[in-house]
Amino acid sequence: MRVCFYRYSLRNRGGDRIVIEYANHLAKTGYEVTFCLNVLDTVFPIEPSVRIKYIKLPTPVGTIISGALRKLPYDIVIADIIHLAIPLGFRNKVVYIAQAYDALYYGNTVQQRGIDLLYRLYFSGKTACCIADSEALAEILGAKIAPGGDKLKTVVIGIDHRQFYADPDDKLIKERQGRAAIFVLSRGDVFRKGFDITTAVLNETAGELKDKAEVWVCGDAVEFKLKTRHFGRPDDDELRRILSSADIFLYPSRHEGFGLFPLEAMACGLPVLTTGTVPYVRDGYNACVTHPNAHDVKKTLLNALRNDDLRKSIRENGFTTAKGYNIMKSRQEFEEIIRNLI
Repeated sequence: MRVCFYRYSLRNRGGDRIVIEYANHLAKTGYEVTFCLNVLDTVFPIEPSVRIKYIKLPTPVGTIISGALRKLPYDIVIADIIHLAIPLGFRNKVVYIAQAYDALYYGNTVQQRGIDLLYRLYFSGKTACCIADSEALAEILGAKIAPGGDKLKTVVIGIDHRQFYADPDDKLIKERQGRAAIFVLSRGDVFRKGFDITTAVLNETAGELKDKAEVWVCGDAVEFKLKTRHFGRPDDDELRRILSSADIFLYPSRHEGFGLFPLEAMACGLPVLTTGTVPYVRDGYNACVTHPNAHDVKKTLLNALRNDDLRKSIRENGFTTAKGYNIMKSRQEFEEIIRNLI
């Protein structure tokens, strides 16, 4: 049985990790799995038996055109962007993995309506199949796009608890010399993940937190007025030690389908400060939850850094929350859907 994951790129994002997890699992189970893509730049390990095939038109638009023009030699083609799912469906049996409600990426009403139209076009097909990666996302799609029927399924994503657990690094902790470590994730989609808020808050608090805190950055290099340490793009073993050794994860996201990284942080014992866009967080229980604006985030961050008991409490409840999400269960449920479709 031949399965293709068709996409423009594989990088180091949470959604890419989940797609690779599914591809690796199918390959180990006996499927013939291929990634058709243009850019491969990820630290996430890919099974040796998974084939890599590069698309001949090396641009995002070229990726769409290439998918629309021909029948691909696979039993099922899997896409995780609605812009790809529709053209691929012209000549292929397509499964759309919804990792977010793409219309919410845009602040412009016209753009939002345009993306809504793409969803309606996809779900109007008789063979349309969508797998939402969280119950919250399934509710959005079910209510607005595809109520009823069997076109919408849910596979809640999880984490690998063999890889993400509390594993503090004494050297990292010693090197910060008593300063609190504020962990941040720097990546290209600045507005959607609220990194502009992160930058504003950390620079505004630099005077107050001088010699009291430092910033640990994974991802793209960026400088703050506070002392900053860059870790680049670590593999999972190094990432686990970094997360386990920091004091708080600052993640004021404006939009999430699920939010995998905060869950990985919880599993490592790192208290999370985020927004209500992450569906599994509860303020004061397993996270510090605030609104995605610099004023509220700054106030919440300073309070959390001063309140050791609060961080300890949300750390312990974060462990409990993370235990409820297991990637092994997600893999099995995903495979069952693909097997039934084939």
